[in-house]
Amino acid sequence: FYVDVQLEERTLREVYLPHFKKVIQEGNSASVMSSYNKVRGDYCGENKYLLTNILRKEWGFEGFVSTDWVWGLYDAAKGINAGLDIEMPVKNKYRLSKIKKMLKNDEIDETKIDESVLRILNTRLKYALAEDSIEYTKDLKAAAAHIQLSQKVAEESMVLLKNEGVLPFNIKKGDKTAVIGRLADVVNTGDHGSSSVRNKEVVTAFEGIESYCKKRGSVAVHNNFKNPEKAAELAKNSDRVVLIVGYDYKDEGEYLINKAKTEDLNLRHANKKGKGGDRQKLSLSKYDLQMIKKLSTLNKNTVLVYAGGSAILTESWQANVHSLLFSWYAGMRGGTALANILFGDVSPSGKLPFTIFKKEAEYPLFSPSNDTVFYGYYHGYTLADKKGISPSYPFGFGLSYTDFKLSNLRLSSTEINKNDTLKLRIELQNRGQSAGSEVCQVYIGFSKSSIDRPLKLLRAFKKVYLEEGEKELIQFEILPEDLAFWNSEKNVWEIEEMEYEIYVGNSSDEDDLTKGTFIIK
Repeated sequence: FYVDVQLEERTLREVYLPHFKKVIQEGNSASVMSSYNKVRGDYCGENKYLLTNILRKEWGFEGFVSTDWVWGLYDAAKGINAGLDIEMPVKNKYRLSKIKKMLKNDEIDETKIDESVLRILNTRLKYALAEDSIEYTKDLKAAAAHIQLSQKVAEESMVLLKNEGVLPFNIKKGDKTAVIGRLADVVNTGDHGSSSVRNKEVVTAFEGIESYCKKRGSVAVHNNFKNPEKAAELAKNSDRVVLIVGYDYKDEGEYLINKAKTEDLNLRHANKKGKGGDRQKLSLSKYDLQMIKKLSTLNKNTVLVYAGGSAILTESWQANVHSLLFSWYAGMRGGTALANILFGDVSPSGKLPFTIFKKEAEYPLFSPSNDTVFYGYYHGYTLADKKGISPSYPFGFGLSYTDFKLSNLRLSSTEINKNDTLKLRIELQNRGQSAGSEVCQVYIGFSKSSIDRPLKLLRAFKKVYLEEGEKELIQFEILPEDLAFWNSEKNVWEIEEMEYEIYVGNSSDEDDLTKGTFIIK
């Protein structure tokens, strides 16, 4: 709500704005919400450089901008002059009561109000007058097709990080699966705030596993004991163990102080223990760590399942774990999806969307109580590459139950000009014993650059499903403009004329990549 983000122009342009630009321009976005925090001293809802100079003038955005809710605006005149159109929520505490007075005192120009009203109306009329192909009836809510889609998304997003012959489980009639952990049989779909999943028919991890086992004449047992000794006894007497660890909305959920005055910007205690807010550490809870230590040596047929929204540190315990699966907050059919992954009906195909470093100190500094923070040019895999850090798990990494091979990388040309498109293709083969999906990732390297640049950047990816033994030729197109850097002295994008590396593989790790080169002249 109050942190002021400081960053260099090149970092802003190359690291933090490109994805917004693509979504807004290629997706033809109708509206944009400004965030709570400050950027270079101005709140985002009052930031003319972001909302007018970049968003409207440079990117050509024609829709309307609204604030994030409750604490998204503090200076009404500044917001209007910056290009903000709507204050949320409805009461308009800072604008409605002050606009007439500000107009009378010449603090704002009436043409600014006209511009905002026209932007809002033009956008609303565009949708109000358009035909809608869907009739929104109550039977659409939690419809069968939507439930199946949520299950498919959960299945395809789960990331298998480690597997020493544990998964997929080989279930047999009459055997027993122990499902252990405080999160094993609770509804845990993520936040209870704006992103809350409110459907009553959520399948928990235990319910999904229990249903799967029951249909096959097997038994699943849930451990309700907080006592690790009792959990250990169950683990020893089971054919397999699923240990669920991680977080819920109380650990990392949206949270506001109900009685806080709007004018009070000192919201540092909005993340009190047990109330949600920013997670303070990257380690698991003491209870989870105790359970891992206790159970990992008792039953080698154990898989550790992590539920949560972001990175955790794994280095202190991963050597004792034979299988590690990230299930995230898996939605209303998360338990069903988890069972399908664990027992091999679906091969895992998700990839890590971040780097898991070995130590917290290897990440950029984070403090939830800082008034100001500096965002550096390097983070994640670019930081790991630049500093030569070997992470616990690299960006883009994820295992499968089958075996894929990438080969025969071919480029349309080894030399292109700045207006050309580089086309490349590579052969993907499923050499394993089952069907599955692989995510082919394309990185571009800048080792020959005359300026400081990342060793490589992800510039394309594609998920491909292949049956056992099947081959497919995967094709990509790379635009030179996506390889440009921001020249802060000239305030322009520039494409370097030099030799570039091209890497294609199934993670950002150097050992997982096939390399080629090309020249932009």
